[in-house]
Amino acid sequence: MKKLFVALDIPDSMSKELTAVQPEPGTGIRLVNPDQMHVTLYFIGDARLEPIRTALDSVIGQTFPLTMQGLGKFCTSSRKTVLWAAIKKSSQLNELHDTIASVLHDQGVQKEIKPYRPHVTLARCSAGTPTAIINNFLKQKDNLDLPEFQVTKFGLYTSTVVNNLLVYTLEKSYFLNNT
Repeated sequence: MKKLFVALDIPDSMSKELTAVQPEPGTGIRLVNPDQMHVTLYFIGDARLEPIRTALDSVIGQTFPLTMQGLGKFCTSSRKTVLWAAIKKSSQLNELHDTIASVLHDQGVQKEIKPYRPHVTLARCSAGTPTAIINNFLKQKDNLDLPEFQVTKFGLYTSTVVNNLLVYTLEKSYFLNNT
């Protein structure tokens, strides 16, 4: 069993833009590496890779534009804070998420409990991170308005911990139609 999730890659140019708004690295602040930035479509958790990989072959969708706009934070049950860039509301993204959820549910993957809130994680902060750092990050909220990019594919990823860091590995890409 592997820890799996489905996600959209973001273009390198977008990752570079997002690194400019990340907080300064410091004690208790773990920045996401630009090559690991993505938009999660569905978190699967521990599952066998092959049945999931095969099931996702049935997902059909159209390419669509996506825009990042604004910043935000989540607080976890362990009092950690996740800082993120928001995805502008997109019916096409929600439709792709719902299609993937349906296919995965047919494979026995449990439905997500929380509502889908698409974002790109930029940093993870420990419970002791000074509030001023988090507030300074959030002050940039209205300044983040990046150009749209075209979503042409999604991927199935494994998540592993290497040297206390999450590492995401692409297992398979699934291309969307552009017609």
